[in-house]
Amino acid sequence: MKMQKKESQFQGSKTDMPKRSLSPLMIAAEETPDVKDHCMAGLAALRGNRAKVKASDSRKLRSSIDIDSAVKMKYPNESRWDYAVEYGDEVFFLEVHPGSTSNISEVMKKLSWLKQWLSTNAPKIEALKATSKSPYYWAYTNNFSVLKSSRQYKAMLQAGLVLVKTMNL
Repeated sequence: MKMQKKESQFQGSKTDMPKRSLSPLMIAAEETPDVKDHCMAGLAALRGNRAKVKASDSRKLRSSIDIDSAVKMKYPNESRWDYAVEYGDEVFFLEVHPGSTSNISEVMKKLSWLKQWLSTNAPKIEALKATSKSPYYWAYTNNFSVLKSSRQYKAMLQAGLVLVKTMNL
């Protein structure tokens, strides 16, 4: 006798759900073709890099997007940014990368790409960008070896990029 597969009480995609049950970033992502269907609850999109984010109130970690994975096929030769993280009513952008002076120009290229992408391809996500503090974070993956006296470091600060071991929200 064949067993019939039990149908889920929830059918369809998350876009079929009432908008009030989705976070602002989830709604913005669904309205942004480049990352549609790539927004995940909490820090799920960060997979192995979840430890790079610490929250004073974990209930405020609403959703995240792995931007790099979502847009890799569309922009294969670009310096793509890693993640968007929604905390409370704000979105922060996180790049996980080795932390040395020689990496600053590479991460700055990624930041430039992110800002351009947000303004031209993801304005609804850009509208959620954090204003309470800098929205852009570089979480280094190895020992910190950036020369704070270097012109690259000063340019990074000027661009609003915060270099951290862990992004504390």
